[in-house]
Amino acid sequence: MVILWLLIYFNILNVLKKNLFAILSFSIFLSILVSIIFSSRFLKPIKYIKDALNIYGSGNLDFHIDTKNMSNELTEIAVSIQNMAQSLKGYINELQDKQRKMELLNRLSSIGLLSAGISHELNSPLNSILLLCDLLLKDFNNNGTINIDDIKTIKEEAKKCVEIINNLKLLDPKYTSSDIRDVIDLKDVIEKIVTYLQEDSSKINFKLDLESCKLIGNRTLIQQAILNIVLNSIDAIKDYGEIKINLKRDNDMIILEIEDNGEGIDESILDKIFDPFYTTKSPEKGTGLGLSLVYKIINDHNGKIDIQSKKNVGTKFIIRFRHYENSSD
Repeated sequence: MVILWLLIYFNILNVLKKNLFAILSFSIFLSILVSIIFSSRFLKPIKYIKDALNIYGSGNLDFHIDTKNMSNELTEIAVSIQNMAQSLKGYINELQDKQRKMELLNRLSSIGLLSAGISHELNSPLNSILLLCDLLLKDFNNNGTINIDDIKTIKEEAKKCVEIINNLKLLDPKYTSSDIRDVIDLKDVIEKIVTYLQEDSSKINFKLDLESCKLIGNRTLIQQAILNIVLNSIDAIKDYGEIKINLKRDNDMIILEIEDNGEGIDESILDKIFDPFYTTKSPEKGTGLGLSLVYKIINDHNGKIDIQSKKNVGTKFIIRFRHYENSSD
């Protein structure tokens, strides 16, 4: 009897083992099948949408997302993303169009300002020349004489016209006044400018702190740029004042600072002072080309110029050049 029960027990165990193996095998098969279906239906489309987002991010907003193998939910997401990309493309195109129009308007505005400036600056000396020529002809016809002073004035006014035209040439980005490039000692240039100006500017106290600093460039143009800045500082000082000129080397850079305690410049116009023909001076004191020439010359020498100013306190120009090195320094 015991043996019979043992046989029944072992038979039941064998059946359970076989069924358990079958159940386990079926479970594994079902898990793999579900994974394949899930991967095909969800994971691959999600990765595809992610790749599409990367394509949009790279700038290709015309990429089309294929939704034929996606679920309804993922299709809605993909279509929304694609619509967003098209909206973004339209917005970018609109911005680019507005930017092109703005650039065109700015160019036209600059041309208009430049034309108005040229017309204004040339009109005054040319009118003087015409008026004096009429007077000379009238005197000659009436008396047979010519006023030498009038001829001298005509010559001076004509020289103004030539100077304006020559300065305009310098402002042309394609214009090169000279290909001569030498090693320039800025300390020497500044000392000569100050010596020259001190003879006629007794109201100015110059304070110099100069190191020997060298750069490669056109000496005449560099001298003109520095002279224009110093003259601008002198004009800003009404009575007696001070101009500090500091020149130093900072590693491989040259730093030139020209500071005055003149009337200063209003902050609202600081961004305009390098524009051609922009000036706050009276017509007899300047054409408004001086600082625009300074900016052009310094830029042509791979330099940078900044300005700091406060009304009724003073103005500081800060100029940076690359220092020239050679084996003998």
